Amino acid sequence: MKNRNRGFTLLELMVVIVIVGILAMVAFAKYRGFKYRAARSEAFHNLDAIRTCEEAYEAEHQRYVLCSWNPPGWTPGPVGTRTWNENSGFKSIGFKPRGKKRFKYAVDGYPADTVSATWLGGNGDTSITDGEQGRSPSSGKQDICIMAVGDVDGDGAYSKLYLTDEPPGEVKDANPEKY
Repeated sequence: MKNRNRGFTLLELMVVIVIVGILAMVAFAKYRGFKYRAARSEAFHNLDAIRTCEEAYEAEHQRYVLCSWNPPGWTPGPVGTRTWNENSGFKSIGFKPRGKKRFKYAVDGYPADTVSATWLGGNGDTSITDGEQGRSPSSGKQDICIMAVGDVDGDGAYSKLYLTDEPPGEVKDANPEKY
């Protein structure tokens, strides 16, 4: 009588392990992409909230408030969070984010009818006028650009998002394909 209870050969087991490994690598890469996009959603939400606060302030006071980078003196990283400066121009418009901050934010002004904002280079550490007094960069009507800079994946390539006060009010990515 022959024993018909054969197990798997070593070659069959190796093939199965390789296939499972390839599937795991693909799934992990997709998971990381979803995780980074979810972390960027903080910036999308806060940019929209800042715009709403700026528009409400402008409707009441006929001017926007320019705000320097907040949190100040911080290079955003994947872990995030730094103490929010409570006495910045953002306080004037009534904006204060909650929880971890993976991005830093600023509001800069442009002459009216400037539809496309020029990105302020580098990682965003530029000398933006602090707007605690609500100074305008030019006389008359101005437009604003609300900016967010972050590095949620820790690779040193900054995600640079901005939103202007002009319609259609969509967040634009100045550095696509970077988290």
